[in-house]
Amino acid sequence: MPDRSKVTDFKEDMTMSKKSILLAVNGSRESLFAAEAAWSMAQMLDAKVTAQTVIDIQALWQLIGPDLPGIIGSGPYIAAHDAIDNSLKSIAQTLKEAYDERAEGYEIDSEFVIDEGNTVSEIFKRAKQSDLVVVGHRSNTPYTNDADRKHLARYSLAELLSSECPCPLLIVQDRTNPWTKARLVIGNRLYDEETIASFLDMVWSLGLLCEISYAGRKSEIEEILSKMEKKRLREGSLQVVIDQVERVDDAWRQAWSVSNDTLLVVPTDTAVSGERQCAGDDVNEFVRNLNSACALILPPHKVNAVLSPIKTLLS
Repeated sequence: MPDRSKVTDFKEDMTMSKKSILLAVNGSRESLFAAEAAWSMAQMLDAKVTAQTVIDIQALWQLIGPDLPGIIGSGPYIAAHDAIDNSLKSIAQTLKEAYDERAEGYEIDSEFVIDEGNTVSEIFKRAKQSDLVVVGHRSNTPYTNDADRKHLARYSLAELLSSECPCPLLIVQDRTNPWTKARLVIGNRLYDEETIASFLDMVWSLGLLCEISYAGRKSEIEEILSKMEKKRLREGSLQVVIDQVERVDDAWRQAWSVSNDTLLVVPTDTAVSGERQCAGDDVNEFVRNLNSACALILPPHKVNAVLSPIKTLLS
């Protein structure tokens, strides 16, 4: 078992370098759930929360009208733009006041910023200086089928962020219970010894139930278990979850189905094409169909930096 003094050492390190949580926020219910998760994490980590809302100027111009005047001049379009822009700024200010009032009850270091520009680009600018990004998300419902989606934005904000976020991304779509265990879901392509070792260290140090769920073919499962035995990665309180199903796709879906008291941890890798993948599919597809209350999406090759800020969160 890892030495529990590592947790103490980690907390002491925190005083030297305060962790930063970026919360992408709007007025939705899921955004409130994400804010509550961020505030709780900030309390446990003594971290700073920067809540960010973006007035998307680019999207506003695309909504208002043509690039160049045609049948009518640009005057009506500019007037409409200014009216909507003023309304959006008013909404953002109202959101800031409501956020500040709620966050005050948590007694944390927090600020609210209003940026203007492309939403994803503005979030990424701040994410580069953050240890964790938290965002609310509403997954697909029976009423949001492919035909309906043609009339909506192709990707949600959480989907867009998951594809390129430079740091760990915690996606929250429901109010969570206190976590009692964490589940790391891997496959043959997502097997990485550093990922597993860091994950186990995090969970064992905090006395949580640890699950590693493997989704793959029987021959691959036996190979992975053998590797874990050789690297002594199965010592301690560890449960390896292997669901016997006929199809690999079913195994992934089963592995990703967790209770509200479980933190789902999902590593990703980069395809030859450069796209970020999870279980061989684009990671935004995974986010689109996420059915758990929350999921921590790990960017490729950033495991140690990702997991350490989450340690005290789970204590």
